[in-house]
Amino acid sequence: MPTTLSEPTQSQQTTQFSTAESEQYSRQLYLAGFGAAKQKKLKQSKVLLVGAGGLGCPAGLYLAAAGTGQLDCLDFDTVDRSNLHRQIAYTANDIGQSKAQCLASKLSAMNPFIAVNSLQTRLDETTVMAILSDTAYDLIIDGTDNYTTRYLLADGCYLLKKALLQGAVEGFSAQITLFAHQAIDPVQSEQPACYRCVFPEPPESPGLNCDAMGVLGVLPGTTGLMMATEAIKFLTGMPTASKNALLSYNAINLSLKTMALKNDPACLLCGLKTIQYPAAEQAACKIPAEQAAYKMPKKILQKNNWQFVQNSAFQDTAAGEGGGGRRGGGGRAAAGAG
Repeated sequence: MPTTLSEPTQSQQTTQFSTAESEQYSRQLYLAGFGAAKQKKLKQSKVLLVGAGGLGCPAGLYLAAAGTGQLDCLDFDTVDRSNLHRQIAYTANDIGQSKAQCLASKLSAMNPFIAVNSLQTRLDETTVMAILSDTAYDLIIDGTDNYTTRYLLADGCYLLKKALLQGAVEGFSAQITLFAHQAIDPVQSEQPACYRCVFPEPPESPGLNCDAMGVLGVLPGTTGLMMATEAIKFLTGMPTASKNALLSYNAINLSLKTMALKNDPACLLCGLKTIQYPAAEQAACKIPAEQAAYKMPKKILQKNNWQFVQNSAFQDTAAGEGGGGRRGGGGRAAAGAG
């Protein structure tokens, strides 16, 4: 049955949004269960988008269109022709230009009522803490394409208690996780997992020819849209499917799996707390863009760190690759989607 739309009151429109804003966001303001209250929360939100590539482009475009108050786009790379089949914010005219500047410009053009900034900064051990703590970000979105940056962001967000939404794709499969570090309760008996609970260290070389691997161009778009959906729900206080869980998507059979993540008491970051500053972790093989994936360490499986959640809406029914078979979401994690 279609959701019933209710017109926002005149006071809702005039006291919180300009006439032009009310028109631009009208379909969200009319939406029962969202409305002016959640639109206001979204307008007050600040998001750092790390990686203006295959995931960052669709996530950024929809977060801007929805009315996220501040979007900061961080990327040190430039647009290449090989990016165009999946990084849908760019055209051939943008080749050679800064991704951060190009994406920020297009987000501003899409929605003039939000603040958009471009950060052409390399995120490394010397800059990560300053970048993450420079602004009171409500959410960090990780759309990067290498393990080094992933571990830096994961460590930094945990140490600074910043919420981190990560997405990654490989081939025909994708994964999304929301680590809600800012909501950790110090007296809670069982703490939520961090990235290192699940992946204590980067993988060894997968043993495949890096140039021979690839990704279906539409998959980063699908994944980026799911990330934007989760981000909007998180920022407005709605329940999220990926909070302290992992969503695994298979584009072959259009299936979704949800797996709960369990804290590891022996984790060097959140358990033993021996990591006091973000540490760069180098994978044995530098794999470009969204092409890297690896098997979960056997010890993690033995500790039941990834537990399947029985959810009829997301239950996987196929045994094919990335959908319940040997490459199903519980056994591998992709590096990203550049």
